[in-house]
Amino acid sequence: MIKGALTIIFDYPFYKAIFERTDGSEYYVAQVNLGTSMPHMPQILNMVNFKFSKLKFYKTSIEKQKEYHVNPK
Repeated sequence: MIKGALTIIFDYPFYKAIFERTDGSEYYVAQVNLGTSMPHMPQILNMVNFKFSKLKFYKTSIEKQKEYHVNPK
């Protein structure tokens, strides 16, 4: 199963788009600088629809996080 996510963050002084893609145990990430002004929906949709295929994704592996069980007492 392939999952994807797009997160827009403000990392002073720029807004950045973080594209994440998960394919099984492989994790891919790409980043795009959007500029200093807040991006609007038409700009984001244009980037996803027309520039997504040109993004450079970097691959890492996913390590399972250790689950901590809390004693209810």
